Amino acid sequence: EAAFSNSRWLPSEGRVSRANIIDRNGVILATSVTTSSLYADARLVTDGKRIARKLVKILPELNEENMARRLNSGKAFVWLMRHLTPKQQERVLRLGEPALNFQRDEKRFYPHGSLCAHVLGMTDIDGKGISGLEKSFDNQLMQDPLKVFSALDDRVQDETFQQDAVQTSIDVRIQSALHHQLIWAMEKFSTKSANGLVVDLKTGEVLAMASLPDYDPNVDKGILPKEAYFNRNTLGIYEMGSTFKILNTALVLETGVAKLSSLYDATKALKVGRFRITDYRGKNQWLT
Repeated sequence: EAAFSNSRWLPSEGRVSRANIIDRNGVILATSVTTSSLYADARLVTDGKRIARKLVKILPELNEENMARRLNSGKAFVWLMRHLTPKQQERVLRLGEPALNFQRDEKRFYPHGSLCAHVLGMTDIDGKGISGLEKSFDNQLMQDPLKVFSALDDRVQDETFQQDAVQTSIDVRIQSALHHQLIWAMEKFSTKSANGLVVDLKTGEVLAMASLPDYDPNVDKGILPKEAYFNRNTLGIYEMGSTFKILNTALVLETGVAKLSSLYDATKALKVGRFRITDYRGKNQWLT
């Protein structure tokens, strides 16, 4: 208590790091890594074309004309590129351009790549969840920085605050086994897609969920065909088929329309109104 007797509680200028997502055993599925993002004070730029020409040699993914236009805008702050690598940052610094600066930033990272892609989803460039658990639990994963306070002695420190992790029911070991099995099945049967679920029947917890084709959220940010981002487990529409027999049976037993001992003539087609219903692989016999 004595250590904080002269402290003042002030809103922290530090950023709140997006929380990790972990599996049921604490294995990290999604985390945030610190990066540097490049911006410019265009008021200090005397020749935007010259600087743009230098930048595209270091950062070839940039458009030179677009960069020149931004640099000549005269604005106090213009983004040039987000999430540079340390090597890229070093090369930009060597240019010695006073108008170019870096801002500490964060980038979402998925250690297992595509393994849990459809479960976790992904974030946009600003770290906001746009699909999967990243979107569903966006508020829990990212707390409002204005609600974070630091005990300080007349100054505010630059800190990053780590949120508590969001734990899922996924078991990454079972997820890996399911993922590999689906890949094998697609290759063996030459299918266009595959999906699977592993559920704990006692608790209803989803231990694994996979849908193929999938994507690597670390690199495939909207550059693949839409099919890769389509989770067939949650978005796909399927005929229930024989699984609906459970509902039919429960309904007739509950209403007393039939008993377990009731018999039905399956030696010929069943006519219902204008429809003729046949057994796909008829046994031509009476059934219970």
